[in-house]
Amino acid sequence: MNKIMTAASMTAADTEAPLLVVESLTRRFAGRRSGIFGQPSTVHAVDNVGFTIRRGETLGLVGESGSGKSTIGKLVARILAPSSGRVLFDGHDLAGLDAAGSRELTRQIQVIFQDTLGALNPRLTIGHQVREGLDIHQIGDAARRDETAKAMLAKVGLAPELFSRYPHELSGGQRQRVVMARVLLLEPTLIVCDEPVSALDVSVQAQVINFLEDLQKRHGLAYLFISHDLRVVRQICDRVAVLYLGRIVEQAPRTSLFQNPRHPYTRSLIDAVPIADPDARHRTKTVAKGEPPSPLAPPSGCHFHTRCPFAVARCSAEVPAVRTIGLDHSVACHRVDELELAA
Repeated sequence: MNKIMTAASMTAADTEAPLLVVESLTRRFAGRRSGIFGQPSTVHAVDNVGFTIRRGETLGLVGESGSGKSTIGKLVARILAPSSGRVLFDGHDLAGLDAAGSRELTRQIQVIFQDTLGALNPRLTIGHQVREGLDIHQIGDAARRDETAKAMLAKVGLAPELFSRYPHELSGGQRQRVVMARVLLLEPTLIVCDEPVSALDVSVQAQVINFLEDLQKRHGLAYLFISHDLRVVRQICDRVAVLYLGRIVEQAPRTSLFQNPRHPYTRSLIDAVPIADPDARHRTKTVAKGEPPSPLAPPSGCHFHTRCPFAVARCSAEVPAVRTIGLDHSVACHRVDELELAA
């Protein structure tokens, strides 16, 4: 029977293997029709994406709005099904899991969404929603589940009296901690964090990030951290994948990517972040031209060539292959050997 492996059943060899492997992942959506009798267009929201996440590691997924970040998160969590490609978790293809394996998956892969009001039912109390996962998965003694839920709320820094409150009575930071409590009760191995702090005040952001880092150290959690905020990504992520119009254009360890970006799009994202460094004021910055193209009609060849200040004829005619240029550092750019983009 094809089941997800639990932490108790892992061997030393298992812990060395990647927890998550994404291979050639593609997701297409039907767009608008060109007319009453026309064929619907196709949106390639995710186009041949691949990456891995190790146990206890945080992979950051960055890019502009509409690049496909949230779609990838939903594909990993099986909220959406891929058009093609595979997602392997603990060595198992998620598409081939039986009923028992699928049930275990809902515990092992959890999601923290940006919209906490959308993630919580406004008609149910906080206590009801936090213990709901315990009821669904029949975890622990039914008579003690309220106590278990209250204990988890305390662990995420929430007072017991919030147990009987409703989502609209809580602040944004409190609601995000409620979502975390609900997720953590199921003891997941991988958490998809989809813009978990972007809607919070800066001071609350710092509290939530510190809490996520502490959880990771104590429980060995792996995160797929989706964000457009490079400052947050630089703080919390071990490795970073840069997404542009559904394709990963660069992937590298955090330090390597921020100190030595090799793709012009990555350089433009980093240069768009204000930094308090007087020595960097006179450095020539890479600026992406214009606005991102529509996913309904992406440019040919390298999708970024219409905005890239270094584009040549080849860039519009040929899709760049992904090349390894350093230790765990890969980039998809025809001119990577010619350009000097270091910070």
